[in-house]
Amino acid sequence: MNKISEKTIEQIERLYTQDKGVTLTDLARKFSLSREGIKKRLIKREVHIRSISEISNIKKEQKIENLCKIYNQVRSLRKVRKITGHSINFIKDCIKGKVQFPIYPRPLKEGFDKITKEKVRIYAHSIFDGHVSRSKGNSYVVGYTNKNSELLKEFEEDVNFVYGLKPTKYTYKQGVTLLVYSSKLMYLDILNFDKSVIKTNEEYGRIYLRAFFDDEGCVHFNPTKRIFSISGSQKSKEELFLIKSLLKDIEIQSRISGVDITIGRNKSILRYSELIGFTHPEKRRKLLDALDYYIERFEKINNQNIKIKELTEKGLTPYKISPIINMPPSTIRHRVNSGFKMNKYDYFP
Repeated sequence: MNKISEKTIEQIERLYTQDKGVTLTDLARKFSLSREGIKKRLIKREVHIRSISEISNIKKEQKIENLCKIYNQVRSLRKVRKITGHSINFIKDCIKGKVQFPIYPRPLKEGFDKITKEKVRIYAHSIFDGHVSRSKGNSYVVGYTNKNSELLKEFEEDVNFVYGLKPTKYTYKQGVTLLVYSSKLMYLDILNFDKSVIKTNEEYGRIYLRAFFDDEGCVHFNPTKRIFSISGSQKSKEELFLIKSLLKDIEIQSRISGVDITIGRNKSILRYSELIGFTHPEKRRKLLDALDYYIERFEKINNQNIKIKELTEKGLTPYKISPIINMPPSTIRHRVNSGFKMNKYDYFP
């Protein structure tokens, strides 16, 4: 038997008896000694040598104790999963009966079941750029994904106002942020939302439209090519026809083509800006810039039309009006005959 100092033996014995998870192999590596040599000396000192199954059970208890400690600090199975890398089911099985789980389902804010503009906005965002889902492990989730900080803040504040819940946030490399709410009651409330109020209440209808175009819409503006429109995309035909119907209710004309709905007439775009608008800052800025451009352009055309109308009422023909306003007689005749209402001359008021 190799000589080992009494001091080293005492240190080995102390480590082995104090840390129930340490093995003879661990001690052999630490002190650069043989496993059998350590074992013989511990037996000689009447130290109980633990079996593999004993050590396995001890390590399992240590793992459970550690999971309980982490859970009591963060109070969330998902956060424990993120910290430890174990599955939620494994964590739950380990700590069940050893920690106090929160009341489930988590109670929501009093009055959450009332229909409000905030709830309409939550519902709209959750079906456009969001999701309402249930996993195989009975996890009930409502989420919202967006890059824009204003829309994310609005959604977070609305949920806190209606349900009294705070989100878990995940931010990805592309700058996209996901807000996640794990609540069965919120999930069920949104799933059973009475969608008919969107059609019967004009204010709720406008909120719904704004959420749709904030999430799924864009402003097309290219003065060189005379392009100016607002469009939105949605795979659900039922949803597209509802959007079209809501727009029609407030006298905004639109057309559906495939998965897109487009507002293309100038008067309708102006009405959209006045009644609905955007929360998304980039879309709002682009729309206002386009309107400034077209309003200035069409003020000139409207002034021409007023002059043409006045001269026509005085009995002047297009040929006599032409040199007065510096416009071809054919254009004057076309405007008069159309009543200034044709698509090409869809002027602002």
